[in-house]
Amino acid sequence: MPAILNFIETALYSALTGNANLAALTGSQVFDTQAAAGTGGNYVIFQYVSGGDENTNKRESVDVVYRVECISQVRAQAAAGAGYIHDTLHNGTLNISGWTAWRVEQERLFNMVEDVLGSMYWRKGGMYRISIDNE
Repeated sequence: MPAILNFIETALYSALTGNANLAALTGSQVFDTQAAAGTGGNYVIFQYVSGGDENTNKRESVDVVYRVECISQVRAQAAAGAGYIHDTLHNGTLNISGWTAWRVEQERLFNMVEDVLGSMYWRKGGMYRISIDNE
């Protein structure tokens, strides 16, 4: 199972950095789980939340959920980033070698704000279900 997560995360990174609007907003700053130390401006993180092997039939199939969010000190920019993420992923395509991503859809919205040393950080995005098989 861990190897397939690497493939999914590579596909997520490629899809998100391939959106021109999102790249213009974030400078293509897209990170797995946590932003690099010292990251400034707007950026995107994605993180595995749940799921795994379905084990419902003889073929391999995986159903997982990822949280994908845009983080910004400007509320409107975080919201715009969340929209670009949605445009990219909801009913979108992920290219995963040897697998077919037959479902990529937003299931729930994600919205929060954090106060970090007196600075507000808006975090907006969603929970995305990704279903793949290698039929």
